[in-house]
Amino acid sequence: MRCPNVPKAMLAAALALLLAGCASLPVASGAGSDRLRQRAEAAYARDDPQALALYRRLTERPDARAEDWFRLGNLHAQRVQLEAAAAAYREALARDPELAQAQHNLGMTYLQLGVQALLAARRGLPDVDAQAAASMRWLACVMELFMGYPDPVTCRDPEVREP
Repeated sequence: MRCPNVPKAMLAAALALLLAGCASLPVASGAGSDRLRQRAEAAYARDDPQALALYRRLTERPDARAEDWFRLGNLHAQRVQLEAAAAAYREALARDPELAQAQHNLGMTYLQLGVQALLAARRGLPDVDAQAAASMRWLACVMELFMGYPDPVTCRDPEVREP
């Protein structure tokens, strides 16, 4: 004798298994991100050109970490893609405001962008120009500060005579 409820029960069981499988999809996605992260980290450590593409893919995922964005910024900076590097560092800091390395690299990237802008402007200014001279003094001052001079001469106002 055949029970007419068996097919309905099997269908219900299959549906329950299917829904249970769907509920586990985010976990599978995280596992996929972990594998992708391992590949990206290995490529980054080897200076493999594929690291950039791998970190781009990784940062497209919703579970991307601040460190993923930080490394993407480093890869862009190495290629002198400074706007892209700054955007990646900003995203890293949005995810982890305490990531000091990202803050440092963002600052350095902004300095490089500023220097590029000042030098481009300098090329368009006349040879004798007070604004250009002030910009060049400021750049020299920043360089001396970075080199550790506590009181750089280039940071002093040239109009003020010292006793």
